[in-house]
Amino acid sequence: MNDLIQGDRLKELLDEVVTPYLSPLGLKWRGDYYWIGENNNSIRKVFAYNPSKGGMGSFSYGVCLDFVPLRSGSTLRYCRTDKSVKEHIWVNGKDWISQWTDDNVKDSITKAIKRDMKNIEAWFKKVHSLEELRKIVYMQIKREDIYVRYPSPLYVQAFIEAKLDNIDKGLELLEKYLSWSHEKENIKELLVSKLVKTK
Repeated sequence: MNDLIQGDRLKELLDEVVTPYLSPLGLKWRGDYYWIGENNNSIRKVFAYNPSKGGMGSFSYGVCLDFVPLRSGSTLRYCRTDKSVKEHIWVNGKDWISQWTDDNVKDSITKAIKRDMKNIEAWFKKVHSLEELRKIVYMQIKREDIYVRYPSPLYVQAFIEAKLDNIDKGLELLEKYLSWSHEKENIKELLVSKLVKTK
């Protein structure tokens, strides 16, 4: 019988297979679908498993920035605790992972993490500074669909510029983002206020 592996059993398999690959990179399993690193100059390395429809999933890896707020209901929240970590900048893994028993879920997870490890290690080596992250986000703005990703690379770059003391550039990028986003007026005002206070 082709059963779908999900919930606690899926998390157990992910921890068993993935954690040994990520521990040497300084990432620890959070107990769900995230592996997180320590905050280093406002930057946290993040690795995630993303379940999707149809009993499939994929990996992504990136960084969480503690000075970039994200929408939470009618307000904004920073990602500064282990529990609140999210990916602000990320790259998608190469493989889809099957959660169906007939496809051998453990083998599917193993194949995906093995195939991506060189890219993961190389990417994490580049993200030690905001200047390097600015370059990555700039390339994503040129290549990716900035209107679909959340948070948009344009939005993230605005806060990176502000953090690097380029407030005017940050405001310019934020205004560009807000011109097509569907953010409510109170959120728009909050965002401008928070960006100006970014340090």
